[in-house]
Amino acid sequence: MAEHEKFHYRDLSELTAAVDALAAALPISEDVSALAQPVGVGRRTLPNRLAVHPMEGCDGTPDGAPGELTFRRYERFAAGGAGLIWVEATAVVGEGRANPRQLWLHAGSAAGFAELVARTRRAAEAAGFRPGLFLQLTHSGRYSKPQGRPAPIIAHHSAVLDPGTFVRPDQPVIADDALDAHVRVLLRWAERSRDGGTTPARTTSTSGGRRSARRAGMGRCRTWRRSWGTWAR
Repeated sequence: MAEHEKFHYRDLSELTAAVDALAAALPISEDVSALAQPVGVGRRTLPNRLAVHPMEGCDGTPDGAPGELTFRRYERFAAGGAGLIWVEATAVVGEGRANPRQLWLHAGSAAGFAELVARTRRAAEAAGFRPGLFLQLTHSGRYSKPQGRPAPIIAHHSAVLDPGTFVRPDQPVIADDALDAHVRVLLRWAERSRDGGTTPARTTSTSGGRRSARRAGMGRCRTWRRSWGTWAR
């Protein structure tokens, strides 16, 4: 088998044959009942162990609110019965959007996000589930394209990343006070989400995003300890 051979397995026997041919240590079981069991996450219990991952649909409105395709997508996710729906990366400042249709949480779009939670909840409850909803707050850093064109914001220069992210050799890095301002925006929306019935939680950073850029920049903003997300009750 080639190192990156394409595959399409029509049934479990074909998958098992491929695993045997590779002599891979990949346990296979036909019993998937464990996925239907509840699982604890912090102080919460999810109804099962299936999760919808935070893949961006790039179908928000120009001002960052969920669009009709966004509502339809999450209603379908909810109707599928997953115990965790991890809502896609959502910007908290306009200049930190990865594209012009990325979701963007701000005062003008907050009502749209409340509607997204409500409609997702209704679709899940109609299917007999109450999933955990997690909203990932983000800043795209050097990958920012709020108007569809590269508009990178960097905390440091990188010989590896700069050439592929349209960063000029003489581009200035973001100032400390601007970094502090982004931290305050993240924290403000985390707190406002908590006031509205959600709880802040950590997320992981993506390669080259603002959090990993801060690490590589030797922690220029010492108060930036995490990316933020919120649990919706």
